[in-house]
Parts: sequence; C-alpha cells; structure tokens
Amino acid sequence: MQELQCVDGIVHEEWRDIRDYEGRYQVSNLGRVKSLARDRRGKNNGLVPMPERIMRLTPKKDNGRTKPYVEVRFRNGGLRTERCKAFLVHRLVADAFIKPLEPGEQVDHKNGLHSDNRVENLRVLTWLDHAKLHPSLHRPRDPATGRLQSGK
Repeated sequence: MQELQCVDGIVHEEWRDIRDYEGRYQVSNLGRVKSLARDRRGKNNGLVPMPERIMRLTPKKDNGRTKPYVEVRFRNGGLRTERCKAFLVHRLVADAFIKPLEPGEQVDHKNGLHSDNRVENLRVLTWLDHAKLHPSLHRPRDPATGRLQSGK
C-alpha cells in the first residue's frame, strides 16, 4: 500500500465518488478503490447486505508495448452473471481529483511507475503533449503484425 505522508506524520486519505457510480464506488487520492456498503439483489430477488470493502486492483494484461497499468472492475448493479466493466485506476483518480477527463485526454505518471496512482504522481495531458513526452509510445504500428514501425 502506498502512503501519503504529511508534515505532521499522519496519513491523510481522501475519498471521492466515481463519476457514473456515485453511491456505489469511490476512489482515493492514494489510488485505492472501495465498494460502498449497499444492498444487492440475491438469487431469489431478495436484498442481500454488502459491507464496504477495499477492492482488489489487478495489473492489466501486458501487451508488450508498455508496463501494464492497474485496473479495477465494477458491476453496474445488474445480475451477478453479467460481465463487469474494467476501468484504469489512474484515470479514475485523475477524473476525481484533478479534473473531469474529456475524450482524448491522457493521464501520465510523472515518475513512470504505472502502479503508483497517487494523485500527486499524475497529470492530465493532451494526446500531442503526451506524444512529445513519450514518442516511442505513439509511433504507428504495422497493421499486419501489430509491431511498432521504424521511425523515419
């Protein structure tokens, strides 16, 4: 677990609702995600109480292109047989604590560690600014092989 140390030596963690999942899930300034206490539908359509819990974060499958990002999966409130939706944790933190993300905006890890999702390690950039910082990530790929094309 990553901690935010303050001058007084006390760890301060702030929680905020996740957009479109208000009242169900929250994200913290330390990059943790929790499911809030609520009732869910059981097998016989009855209500089953669910306690608040810190959610498991998993590395996204490594595609060989970059270090894997950390993701979390949410349910939309439907049946447990329905698929969960995956979200990148760094984007949830930036959206809640820096600014609401617009389509096309990218979130960069200042220290290069994709598992460090503390708000002070993140910054929101345009695609162009991100490409200037990391040009190798934005080179075109060969459509047949998926490999990066050589820079010309």
